[in-house]
Amino acid sequence: MKPIIFSSFLLTTIGAIAIANLAPSPAYSAPISTVRSLKASLVTGRQARLQTVKAWPGHGVSISFFETGEVIRRAWLDRSKKSRFIIDVDGCLSGLGRDCENPGAGLIHISAIDGVTIPGLPNAPYGEHLTVITESNGQKKSYHFRLVPGTGAPEYSEISIENDLEPLSDESKPRPNPYAAADAQWVTRGMQVALSNQWIDAQGTLWQRLTHLVGELQSGADANAAAANAGVSMQLVEKLMQLGGKRFPAMLPPNNATFSTPSTVRRAPTVTPTPTVPARSTSATNKPTVINSYRK
Repeated sequence: MKPIIFSSFLLTTIGAIAIANLAPSPAYSAPISTVRSLKASLVTGRQARLQTVKAWPGHGVSISFFETGEVIRRAWLDRSKKSRFIIDVDGCLSGLGRDCENPGAGLIHISAIDGVTIPGLPNAPYGEHLTVITESNGQKKSYHFRLVPGTGAPEYSEISIENDLEPLSDESKPRPNPYAAADAQWVTRGMQVALSNQWIDAQGTLWQRLTHLVGELQSGADANAAAANAGVSMQLVEKLMQLGGKRFPAMLPPNNATFSTPSTVRRAPTVTPTPTVPARSTSATNKPTVINSYRK
């Protein structure tokens, strides 16, 4: 009888130990991934919604475009009166305290700071706005994020942008400007003329912007778009083209064009020729005098 009781007790004890080993410990929790994925359609395009990104003190957050293969061209941070963030990139971008000959990056790192008071800027109770301009295969996109300080333990370290947008068809892709290559030559010649006359410094920021402009034109970009991307005015672009030898034709009105006279301009009165009236008699009877055509 005793061996049977002992065997039952032994089996019960072993089973309890096995179940205890299989059950998870209350202090154990599954590791949280430090990378969070974000669909590109949620951040760019007509259906996008403003996404909130947190950064914690001593624990910055990165926004990565490595998955989409896009190249970051520009980034702006709308600072508040007491700015709490600073940004940096893994490459070189103009406007972040440096001049870049070939701007480009794939990742933006956001660091949280105690706060730097900047006079003249308003408060930002809803966070600071980060705008990112990317480019891929000649197509540009704008991404928008709202940066807010994180509280408590950090929740993630990186936000990876995933491409869920269909690529543009060949018909939808912007076609290169057929005159862009010629415009690039005119601008380049104009830059040389300005340089020879010491109107511009080859080591200055303006020269770098114009070099960027020429690169945009050589890639087939429209002159207006290239000027905007390079940060120069169209008036300067046209002036350089003229210095390079380009002659802008005078704008003539199209054939059979009609123009309305402005209301402020008075029209000259129309003069109607007075018909020849036969001479009238000055007699009291006021009868007309008959003039014979033939005289005897």
